[in-house]
Amino acid sequence: MKTRRTVYMSPSKDADLDNYIKQFEKRLTFSHIIKELARDGIKYRKLQKSGRIVEEYVRPESGYDKVIQSNTSKNEQDFSNVKLEKKEVKKEELENRLDEF
Repeated sequence: MKTRRTVYMSPSKDADLDNYIKQFEKRLTFSHIIKELARDGIKYRKLQKSGRIVEEYVRPESGYDKVIQSNTSKNEQDFSNVKLEKKEVKKEELENRLDEF
């Protein structure tokens, strides 16, 4: 089964990926590079889970960090009065937002 997927890369947050990919683009396609990176990541995670790779967490240069989940049970908040409003976005505005993403 073939599936097309879109990858949005931010020029600032994903600069490390962009720099890495550029060195291979002359001889490999973008999709090939991304697939290999994903496969390498899967292999790496499996080795980490098996205990063969133990490292300290290092914050990536891209600026992404682990998401810390807060424990809200101590600080119960009442959201019963929150009202959601539906907002319609024009196709042109949506495309602009995705381009800037």
